Amino acid sequence: RFDDHGTYDIEFQREVAVRCPRCQRRAIVFGEDIPWRTKNAKLACSSCGYSSSWSRGNYQGPAVGIAKRRCRYCGRWLERKYFGRPHQHDARLRCPGCKTEMREPISWERTVQSSPSDPYFGHPLWFVGEVKGNVFWAYNSAHLSFIRQYVEATIRVRQPNRNSSLASRLPQFLLDRKNRASVLEEISILERR
Repeated sequence: RFDDHGTYDIEFQREVAVRCPRCQRRAIVFGEDIPWRTKNAKLACSSCGYSSSWSRGNYQGPAVGIAKRRCRYCGRWLERKYFGRPHQHDARLRCPGCKTEMREPISWERTVQSSPSDPYFGHPLWFVGEVKGNVFWAYNSAHLSFIRQYVEATIRVRQPNRNSSLASRLPQFLLDRKNRASVLEEISILERR
């Protein structure tokens, strides 16, 4: 039996296990508070000693940058895209019509990553599993334990029954009875890691 009292995934985001960008071993991202209120976060790897800090507006993961403006002489639209980590440099735009060069600040936005990542730095998560071509992930061992308990249970009670709780947002393949053994086996592998 599993009794859920309205747990949200945000509750598991204060400590997030990620792959260290330097040694690819387990590192921990420590967030101060709930992500939409967090002002600072720190990443620490106990294997290689790598550390990094994040502050609001200082995203370091994969992003797309766009510099766009009209030419000041002929009025043509000029645009240039950048891919990678955000930086503070201006874009150099060259008008193909009048050959005028201008500098324009780059506007950066996060990109949707193919693998699950942490909400602060954008590094890949440590607990990522796959069952029959479907990917699932957990922020940390407590989150993984929550998923294990929910999948193992044959009776699942959600009080209050909120549509936005973590239990209501779990993917259907995790909850399928025919996948239960495979999912629990994959969770065991992730826990041993």
